[in-house]
Amino acid sequence: MTKENYGRKDVDLSFKPIIKYIIFFYILVLFLETLITIGYGFRVMQKENDFALASTKSQLEYRVDNSIALLTSLAGNAYYKSPNISYEEKAAQLNVYAKNLNYFMMRILDKDGNVYTEKGTTANLSSREYIQALNKTGKPQVTDAFAAGSDGITKNFTIAVPILQNGKVDGCIFASISLDEVHEMLNYNTSSSYQELLLLGSKTQAMAINVPEKYGKTFLELSQPEFFFNVQAKGIEESIYAKKPETYFSARTFDLKRNTFTPIKNTGWTLFCRVSFGKLLLTLLPRLLLMFLLSTLGCIVFVLLAKKFINSRRETVDMLVESVQELEKKIYQNEKPDNVDFKEIISLTNKGLTDGLTGVITRTVFSNQLPNKINAITPGEVAAICFVDVDNLKMINDTYGHNTGDIALKNVGYVLREYEKKYDGLVGRYGGDEFILFLSGILSTDILEDILSEIIARLHSEIHINEEVISVRCSMGVSICTSPEDNSEDLVRKADKMLYYVKQTKKGSYKIFEDTTDTNS
Repeated sequence: MTKENYGRKDVDLSFKPIIKYIIFFYILVLFLETLITIGYGFRVMQKENDFALASTKSQLEYRVDNSIALLTSLAGNAYYKSPNISYEEKAAQLNVYAKNLNYFMMRILDKDGNVYTEKGTTANLSSREYIQALNKTGKPQVTDAFAAGSDGITKNFTIAVPILQNGKVDGCIFASISLDEVHEMLNYNTSSSYQELLLLGSKTQAMAINVPEKYGKTFLELSQPEFFFNVQAKGIEESIYAKKPETYFSARTFDLKRNTFTPIKNTGWTLFCRVSFGKLLLTLLPRLLLMFLLSTLGCIVFVLLAKKFINSRRETVDMLVESVQELEKKIYQNEKPDNVDFKEIISLTNKGLTDGLTGVITRTVFSNQLPNKINAITPGEVAAICFVDVDNLKMINDTYGHNTGDIALKNVGYVLREYEKKYDGLVGRYGGDEFILFLSGILSTDILEDILSEIIARLHSEIHINEEVISVRCSMGVSICTSPEDNSEDLVRKADKMLYYVKQTKKGSYKIFEDTTDTNS
C-alpha cells in the first residue's frame, strides 16, 4: 500500500468530472449568451425599423400637407385670381415664396397649361398627366419624381393646386420639391449602416434610393435576388398598390432583412424601411465578445476556487493517508502485534481530524457528527448548540503576538472540552476565533441557563505576560434542540445569529434564540 494509492493522484482524478461539468456549463452559457444577443438584435431591428419608418413618414406627409395647404391658400387668394394682374407679376411673387420656403421652384399656369415666369411663358404642360387630372377633377395633384427645370435633369416632386373661377379650373399653381431634399430626409432618419430607407412611386418604381443606378427600377426588379418568407413578391406588390401597410422578412445572400412599408398620405408614394440583421449583428459582436470574455474569466475563477477547495480537502486526506501508512508500519513491521503501542496508533489515526492547537475536532468533522448527535437525544431532555467567539483575539494578537493569542485559544478549547465530556457533547473549532459546542442530556432550560452562565464565567480568563494582565472575554449565541428531528444546519444558523446579536449589543454574554432579552452570566 503506497501513498499514491490514497493520496494526491486519486484526488486529481476525482477533479476530472468537475472539469467536464464546468466545460458543459461554459458551453451552455456561451450558447445562451448567443441566443440572448440574437434575441436582442431582433428587438433592435424591429424598434429601429418601426421608428425610422414612422419618423420619415411623418416628415414626408408634413411637407406634402403643408405644401398643399400653402398652394390652396395662394390659389384662393384674389391676387392670383385677378385678371388685372399679369402672370409675370404673379410668377415673380411666387419666386419669393419659393426661395423663402425652400422649394425647387414655384410656378403659375393659365387655363391653357402655359407656364409663366417673371419673364413670360416658358413651356406648355397641358399634355402632362397630372395637369390633365387636375383639370378633370379640380383637385390637388402630387406627382412622382421626374426630371424638370431649366436643365431638364434635376429630379423633383411637383404638387399642383387648381385656381378655380366660378367652380371651373382657370389654371393652377404648383411647387416642386427637390429629390435631394427627400434624400436628405431619408438619410437623416437612417441612423445606422444596417438600415435603409427608400421611396417608391405610384408604379412601385424607386425614386429616392441610396443606390443611384437602381433609380426607376420597380419593386419586382429590385427584389428579384431575394428570398421571401411566407409571402410572395407579387403579393407584396399588390399590397403596395392597395396602399396596405405590411411587414415581411426576406433574405439575400444569407442576410436576413426585416422589411416594413407604408403609404404616404395624399400621394401615390410608398415608403420602405429595411433593416439588415447580418449587419446589425456585426455591430453587436463587440458586446457578445465582451460577454464571452467575462464568462470565460468567470469559469476560470470558478475552476481555480474549486481546485483550491479540493486541494484543501486533499491535504486532509493526505494527512489521514500518512496516518494509515504509519499505522500499517506499526502493525506489520513487527511479527508480534502484541507489542504495538495502541495509544500511539490512536494518536496517529487522529491526525487531520482534530485542531492541532486546541485539541478539539475540526469544523468538517463536527458538521459530519452533529446530525448523529442530534438524532441520539432523548425526548424530553434539552440539548443546545453554542457558538462561542473570543471577543478580543485580534487585539491580543496585534498587541502581544500570536503566541499569546494561541494561549487564549488553548484555554477556551480546554474549557469547552471539559463541558463536552461532562454533557455527552461535541466541540469543534469553527474558524480562527470561533468554537462550536453541542451539549445534551440536560433536564430543563433552567438548568441549561445555569450551565451557560457557568461556561461564560469559565471562559472569562486572564493571561499574565511580563507582569501585565491580559483579560480574555468570550461571547456566545445559543440555539435549543428538543427533538431528534431538528435540523442541524438550522440550529447552527440560529446560534450564529444569536452570537452576532450578542457581539453587536453586549459582548461577554450569551443569548438563547428563544429569548427576547439578553441573559448575562
